[in-house]
Amino acid sequence: MSRWQVLLLSTLLTLLPACTSHLTPTIEATADVLKGDSPGIVCRGLQPGESVRVHAFRVHRKWQEVDDSWQQRPVRLHAWAEFTADRTGAIHVDLQAPIAGTYSTVDQLALLRTGLPSDDPRLYGTWSPCDDEFKALAPDQVRLLLESRGRNLDTRTITLLNARPGLVVQQVSRAGLNGTFVRPKATNPLPVVIALHGSEGGHPERAQRFAEQFASRGFATLAINYFAWADEPIDGVPTGHVEIPIETLVRARDWLAEQPGLDLDRIAIYGVSKGAEFTLVAASEYDWINSVIAVVPSDAVWEGYDSDHNGGLGASSWSLNDRPLPYIPVLPFADAPDGPYRNNAHRYDRSRARHPEEANAARIPVEKTSARVLLLAGDCDEVWASGDMARNVAETLVAAGKGDQVSLCIYPTAGHQIAGTGTFPVWLYNELSTDPNGKDPLAEGAAAADAWKRTLHFLRTMPK
Repeated sequence: MSRWQVLLLSTLLTLLPACTSHLTPTIEATADVLKGDSPGIVCRGLQPGESVRVHAFRVHRKWQEVDDSWQQRPVRLHAWAEFTADRTGAIHVDLQAPIAGTYSTVDQLALLRTGLPSDDPRLYGTWSPCDDEFKALAPDQVRLLLESRGRNLDTRTITLLNARPGLVVQQVSRAGLNGTFVRPKATNPLPVVIALHGSEGGHPERAQRFAEQFASRGFATLAINYFAWADEPIDGVPTGHVEIPIETLVRARDWLAEQPGLDLDRIAIYGVSKGAEFTLVAASEYDWINSVIAVVPSDAVWEGYDSDHNGGLGASSWSLNDRPLPYIPVLPFADAPDGPYRNNAHRYDRSRARHPEEANAARIPVEKTSARVLLLAGDCDEVWASGDMARNVAETLVAAGKGDQVSLCIYPTAGHQIAGTGTFPVWLYNELSTDPNGKDPLAEGAAAADAWKRTLHFLRTMPK
C-alpha cells in the first residue's frame, strides 16, 4: 500500500465517527390522533441494522370488585416491540413486523392495545419503568419510549381522541326516544348513522362517545338508549330488555327528518350484539334503511332478560305494532340438564336445540330487507355463537338471490369484543388461557381494528 493510500485510509477512519456521531435517535408520532387511526410512529437517527425497542405505556381504568362493590381502578399497561432499523436508520412501525414484543405482526395499532399489566411476569426483563413513565397519564394518553440496551433514547406522549374538535352535540329526549345526536359542522347534506348499543345498556355518556366516533368521520349520528339498567336509569327508558318496540327506529327517523342538513336517503344502522339483533329485525321491516352493520349478530329473536340476565321471563326481547315478536326461550343458568354450560354461548345453543319450533318461528326474516348488509362476527364468541349466526344470515340472503347485498367477515379466533376502534387494551379484562377452543385476545384486538376499517369503508360507500 502506498503512502498516499495509507494517508487516505487514515483520514477516512478519522472522519467516520464524525459522520455518525451527530445522529440523534428520535421517536415521532402524531400528537393527537383519532382512535382507530394510525399515530404514524417512526423512529429515526439509528444505525442501519440496529435493534431497538419501542415501549408504550398507558393507564386505563378497570372495573373491579372491591369490598362488595364495583369500582373503577387504574391499571398500568406496558406494551413493547423490538425492531431492526432499515438501511436509512429508520423504523416505520406501521410497515414493519417486530422481531419480539407483545405482538408479532405488522399492525398500526398494536402498541396501543397489547399492553400487559405492568406487574405481569411476561414483562420481566424487558424494561423496568419508573413512576415517570406513568405519571399524570390520562386514560387516553400513551407515553412512547425509544430504548436500546436499557438506555432511554427518546420519549413522546400522544393523545387518543374519541372525537374531532368542533362537533355539535345534542341530547335527545322525547316520548319513546332517548339518545345523543352528534354531527360535524357541514353545509352539504350529511349521511346518517343510527347506533345501537348491546346488552351493556344505554347511558348518556357512553351514547355520546359512541356517536362521536362516527361523527368524527363525517356522519351525523344518533346513538339511541333503548334500554338501561336499573343502577344507571334514564328517564323514560325501560330498565329491562323486554319487548323493546322496533318502532323506536321509526321515531328516530321522524326526529332526524326534523333536523336540517341531513341526507335521509342514506341512513345506516350500526348495531352491536343485542343491538345487531335489533338492527336486523328493523332492516327486515323497514325499507328506508339503506345500510346495515351487524357486529356479532343474532339470526333470531331471543327471550328478553332483566337485571340478573338469568332468562326464564317468558317475554320477547322485541315488540312490533304492540305485539311481542316470536322468540327462543333461554334456559336459566340453573337449568343445565346435560351438565354445566361452558359459557353463555353454550347455554344459548342448548336453548335453541331444546326449542326447535320456537327457533323456527323466531328466525329473523332478513330475506325481506332491501339494505346492504355487513356482518362481522367471531368464531370463538363466548357470549353467543355470532359466527354461526352471521353465516345463517348471509346464507339466507344468498338463497333469496340477494347475495350481492351482503358482505360477511368472520374472525376465526376472535370472541365477542370486536366492536370499537381497535385501540382498547386487550389484556385489561383477558388472561392467558390454555383452552384450545378459547378465543385469542390478541386476534380479537386485531379483529376489532379490522372490523372498524371495514365499517368505515362500508359507510363511505353508502349508495343513495
